[in-house]
Amino acid sequence: MALTDRFQRPTGFRQTLASGFLLAGTAITVGTALLFQYVGGYIPCALCLQQRIPYYVAIPLALVAFVAAAGRAPALLTRLLLLAIGVIMLVSLYLGVFHAGVEWGYWPGRLKHLPGLASRRSPESEACRRCSSPCGRSLP
Repeated sequence: MALTDRFQRPTGFRQTLASGFLLAGTAITVGTALLFQYVGGYIPCALCLQQRIPYYVAIPLALVAFVAAAGRAPALLTRLLLLAIGVIMLVSLYLGVFHAGVEWGYWPGRLKHLPGLASRRSPESEACRRCSSPCGRSLP
């Protein structure tokens, strides 16, 4: 079966289920990170904050994909949205591996800090701000 035939097939249960799982998974991931930050008192470094950006893009796309799949929108639209979310999650994978490598000392970090965050950080978080040590410094 040709690739174009796969995109022509009607949207079904699999696409609705996949987009629902993607929506729930990305929302839970970002929600957990925000809970750790605002409730748990963990101060994220610049790479932690940068690592959330793909999720902020993927959540609305997953919502649109879920509505499109549940509403039986054209199959091409639903499948392209799911493909876009997959590419975005590959970017997130790269950022996660890069962040872990910086924390474990395999390579130097390229971000020193993000503008406007210095006022929200405590002096104890200076090492985390450089991203040369593990994140997760909590407020005193």
